Amino acid sequence: MQVERPGVEPRPFLPASLEERLLGWLMKMTGTGLVLAALAGWLALMTWSASDPSLTHATSGATRNLFGPIGAIVSDLALQTFGFAAIVAFLGPAWAGGELMLNDRLHRGRPRTILFLIALGVLAGALSSLPAPATWTLNHGLGGAFGDLVLGVLAGALSLVFHGKAAALSAFLLFAGGMTLLSAALGFG
Repeated sequence: MQVERPGVEPRPFLPASLEERLLGWLMKMTGTGLVLAALAGWLALMTWSASDPSLTHATSGATRNLFGPIGAIVSDLALQTFGFAAIVAFLGPAWAGGELMLNDRLHRGRPRTILFLIALGVLAGALSSLPAPATWTLNHGLGGAFGDLVLGVLAGALSLVFHGKAAALSAFLLFAGGMTLLSAALGFG
């Protein structure tokens, strides 16, 4: 950061070594925050209850979620949107947070974030291809509303060419593509 004055050479506000240490500390704290937020999201998902009050379920009963009404709302929205892929939704921030904590920066952060978001949608579609158990209380499949949409679009497109096998082929392509995209987003590819 530099302070500029008209007619005077700009000079750094802080010494470069101090600025670098402060930036490194800020990245580590950001990483810690991301990891803690992801852990909180996972705990909210693990303590989700269909009987908890949320934006999609009105009830006067007590909230069973570990994080109270906020946790119930966050976990319900995540499950309604992405189904069981919501578990993966918190993996990206946790992974990025761990990388920030260890390296003070994200290597190829923007492309990996985009790949992660695509992988999340594709995996949600893959989960929607699985039959929901009789005890499933949500209105959408195991991949949530977004997964149902992704699966429907791909299966509809494939049914134009592969009439009877579009559903099975869609499931295979979505699982394989989702795992490939997720591994690339996490830096394994």
